[in-house]
Amino acid sequence: MEEKISYEIVYEPDTVDAHGQWMSKETVEMACKSFNENLKSGNVKANLFHLMDTDTFEVVDTWINKELDVNVTITGEPIKAGAWVAKLHYNSD
Repeated sequence: MEEKISYEIVYEPDTVDAHGQWMSKETVEMACKSFNENLKSGNVKANLFHLMDTDTFEVVDTWINKELDVNVTITGEPIKAGAWVAKLHYNSD
């Protein structure tokens, strides 16, 4: 059975996002910590674009890629040091 796991960048520090906003490295770290506390206590639900809750996937874990810029071998996707990364498990195709 296929696991259906993905790793996604949640936010990169000091990088302008699609809304023209950005966060410092320290703010991204605080956001990740707060999110993880709420994830562990069951206060966070998977949702689509902050618009609607869904059970098609679940957030397994999130963390900060602390020390080095890296490139994902399979995709070539760059992940900057300080980026907030999430591991997702999909329950649906």
